[in-house]
Amino acid sequence: MSTETDIARIEEQLRALAAETLPPRPLPTAGAIWWRAEIIRKLTATQEAATRAAKPARWGGLAGLLAAVATPLLLLPLQDGPLGLPLLLGFALTVPPIAVLLALELLRQEA
Repeated sequence: MSTETDIARIEEQLRALAAETLPPRPLPTAGAIWWRAEIIRKLTATQEAATRAAKPARWGGLAGLLAAVATPLLLLPLQDGPLGLPLLLGFALTVPPIAVLLALELLRQEA
């Protein structure tokens, strides 16, 4: 007899618990969940495709930046006359920090 009363008491407590934990609004249907998942999948696929398409341009920008920094550094010491050293020092103090900042920005966008 006690098992039947225990079962009845457990059923009553489960019904009370189920009544207390009703969601405040109806839960979405399986179709609605699938539809949202498809939208998210399409959006992320579009973003990934845009990132892949922009990757060569980013690396090209970095290569151009490195070429812009390296070319004057290679050519300025070959220059004769009194302007060679001041130009080299002025270039060395201004352009490389800017180039480093731009390269870091390109690499940050890559990640």
